[in-house]
Amino acid sequence: MYNVVQPDSSQYTELEAEIFRSGEPIRQVVNASVEAGTMFGDPVNNCYVLWAGLHGLISLYLAHLIGNKRGIEELAAAMIQALIHSVSTDASETTAAAREIKLS
Repeated sequence: MYNVVQPDSSQYTELEAEIFRSGEPIRQVVNASVEAGTMFGDPVNNCYVLWAGLHGLISLYLAHLIGNKRGIEELAAAMIQALIHSVSTDASETTAAAREIKLS
């Protein structure tokens, strides 16, 4: 959980491509949500916040640190709702709201 040392992905081009590909679903959902006006704020920030929050929740779940008082589906739904609410702002307050996510 606390290991931040990762291999240099540029040395593993196939891995780098798969890492980028794996993020496509969240980028599509966030871009579509911003375009539809159901999510506001910077799409890049929104993706990273959602990814980090869900990654943390899943890591806790896989490490058996959540317990049995709540199911992972219920917690994931609550996490997504809270994260979307926390990163969403009125679109008029940000110039990046319409920017599409293009990470390379």
